[in-house]
Amino acid sequence: MVFLDLNGTLIDDWPSHEAGIQAVFRTNGLPEPALAEFLRFVSQTGDYLSFYHKHGLAHLDKDTIYDVYHASYQEHQEMVRLVPGALQTLRELRRAKKGSAHRDDGAQGYG
Repeated sequence: MVFLDLNGTLIDDWPSHEAGIQAVFRTNGLPEPALAEFLRFVSQTGDYLSFYHKHGLAHLDKDTIYDVYHASYQEHQEMVRLVPGALQTLRELRRAKKGSAHRDDGAQGYG
């Protein structure tokens, strides 16, 4: 059995995440935050919902935020890219047919 961490290991979908985050603010008439600001806040607090609430969206519940975010994230899937070394890693896994392989090309992931 092989477990794969996609985000930052095999794919870079941060542009799609950013589009989703910004859509939540844009649809509510608020300035769109930079992804770095969102990530900094969430890495310090561990609470993404508080970011929205502290930035003018306290009236929105978790499900409403998610619905807008997810719709935009899905609309921007063309922005998802493979990270350097991803194809090589997948080929190594296919050849091994068992066990695990890791990316050892010096590239840094996102998480």
